[in-house]
Amino acid sequence: MMAGIPQGGDATGLLSGPDEALLARIESGAAHPKVERSEVEYTNNSSRFSTADPAMKNDAFRTQFAQIYYMRLIQMKKALRAAAASRWGCGTAGNPRLVDQLLEIKPGERCAIVGTLYKEMSLKPNILDEHHAREKYEAPPPSRSKYHSPDDSLVLEDQSGRVALQSSDKFAAGDLVTGVVVAVLGHETAAGEFLIEDVCFHQPGPQQGIPEDAPDDVFVALISGLCVGPDSGDSMLPLQMFIDYVSGELGSVGEQVHAAKIARVIIAGNIIEHVDRDAEDVAAYKQRGIEAKTVGHMRELDDALAQLTTAAPVDVMPGSNDPSNLTVPQQPMHRCMFPRSASSSLLRGVTNPYDFSVHGANFLGTSGQGVDDIYRFSAMEDRHKILASTLAWGHLFPTAPDTLPCFPFFKQDPFVIDNTPHVYFAGNQPSYSSELVVGPTGQQTRIISIPTFATTMTAVIVNTRTLESYPISFGVLDDDTTDQMEEA
Repeated sequence: MMAGIPQGGDATGLLSGPDEALLARIESGAAHPKVERSEVEYTNNSSRFSTADPAMKNDAFRTQFAQIYYMRLIQMKKALRAAAASRWGCGTAGNPRLVDQLLEIKPGERCAIVGTLYKEMSLKPNILDEHHAREKYEAPPPSRSKYHSPDDSLVLEDQSGRVALQSSDKFAAGDLVTGVVVAVLGHETAAGEFLIEDVCFHQPGPQQGIPEDAPDDVFVALISGLCVGPDSGDSMLPLQMFIDYVSGELGSVGEQVHAAKIARVIIAGNIIEHVDRDAEDVAAYKQRGIEAKTVGHMRELDDALAQLTTAAPVDVMPGSNDPSNLTVPQQPMHRCMFPRSASSSLLRGVTNPYDFSVHGANFLGTSGQGVDDIYRFSAMEDRHKILASTLAWGHLFPTAPDTLPCFPFFKQDPFVIDNTPHVYFAGNQPSYSSELVVGPTGQQTRIISIPTFATTMTAVIVNTRTLESYPISFGVLDDDTTDQMEEA
């Protein structure tokens, strides 16, 4: 028995058995009800992430990376100063002074300051250490899953200087990373360190309201980590089931009507499996004329996308495994990668990050590299908490360019979250997780961790009107699970 089972209690997406009403209509000779796909307004708001944007075209790889930190601070400083003044009453009698630069801090004076965090990490990889080990014929430093240690410390920087920070219960170094712009309240000690009393992060920006007169529910399907490759055999059947579900070829009439409300499918990166080229047995000089292993798998994926685009618009974001640039923002994969499905106007290659609107709801998300990088360089274990933290910090990739490669932007930092999205997501996560956060002025954001489909066989459905979401899983059930479902 094949079924798709939502995890989390909502039975909306359950693919049930034969529909009794449908069977009765068939037996009576009545025509099958016609189900049409929802067509709604769609807008791509990702121009700031494209190399066609003048800010990237003129400045990419011609400037130093330090400029992006300066622009990040400039872009976020005004709003953070206003939030700090409101939080701590700066500027009024008896309250701390809000200083403009670090050099204006006076020893012992209680004050507030805005700056960019830098995290000193003893275990952080260093290219010089690798070079010295190579010269001495020694083994390079071992790779780690996490580089955090109890000895890590924080420094606050701005254009005038830097000051070491003393961590507190409200400001632990393990929960922060390099590149976060923050306002801190405290005073400078005799040792020259800044003792923190309180901290203020980015405040949510404005949010466009979802039309209240929306006549019906409209859904967006989020899926990531297809990882088509030599080891993807177990996930190809569930992928075909997902395609059949979106196409209305799976489930009862009720499920077909529900699937017809899926107005768009977003594939959030890692469409192919990671290839370790260092593990190849064939010498490099012998590889000429040999077809790469990924070519056949790309054809297989192209066939799947060709089926999917006959049913709904499909947006494909690149991921860390995919044939796109390594630096963020990643640019759309070339259409020549998909010779069959690219002939359809419903297939669209998009950037990573991806900012778009469907039916009045604004979506902003990535393929997950930012979450993975923060996981490696912080003490946080909960990846969904990391994703929520990036929204609270107001930045998609705070660790770029320190430990995450990115373009050396000169005129602006496009990863700053100026406007609050309705849906904020990251792909290629170990499991599904979702929560609704509410901002100080009523902004509502659904934060979603999209699981890797190759390992979980799970996609996510989002209601653009209510911002509700639920996972839907596809697979072959064993006999015990089938019996339990029938008993229920």
